[in-house]
Amino acid sequence: MVGKIKGGRRCVCSPCEHRKMLILSRKLNEQIVIGDQIVVTVVAIRGGSVRLGIEAPGNVPVHRREIYEALSKAEALGKKAGQLGSQTRSGDES
Repeated sequence: MVGKIKGGRRCVCSPCEHRKMLILSRKLNEQIVIGDQIVVTVVAIRGGSVRLGIEAPGNVPVHRREIYEALSKAEALGKKAGQLGSQTRSGDES
């Protein structure tokens, strides 16, 4: 789908994709506030790497993407194993 974005430019993606990512420029020690409880601070810039500090309540999980995906995969495998185990146990009872 072709949609218009700011400045009259056109893009070839769905309109909802533009709402998923806000792109901001920040300098060293500048911050971004997310909601009322999360603050992201640029704490270091070295070459092509940026270090971010994230202040969030303890009940808000914060992970790097690769860690989040590994945790999600492990959780899904655990649920699948649990389902297989309960099916086996059910079959043993008959």
